[in-house]
Amino acid sequence: MTGTQLVAAVREIRPDLPIIFMTGVTGPIESRQLRAMGIREVLKKPLLAVDIATALARHLQRRDDSAALASRE
Repeated sequence: MTGTQLVAAVREIRPDLPIIFMTGVTGPIESRQLRAMGIREVLKKPLLAVDIATALARHLQRRDDSAALASRE
């Protein structure tokens, strides 16, 4: 299973789940296609732990902010 196939399978189960795509592909990545699949960010390997932590914090914070707004309505 490729990464994009995994994303499609996850989207069927949890369409609300933020996805950060990590790739070792060195060629150009079609960002429109990835956004259409629901991928929020692309990180290229090799990765530093701080890059992963920063991306996770950024997207989890957005999710927490959205949940807090929804609970106020």
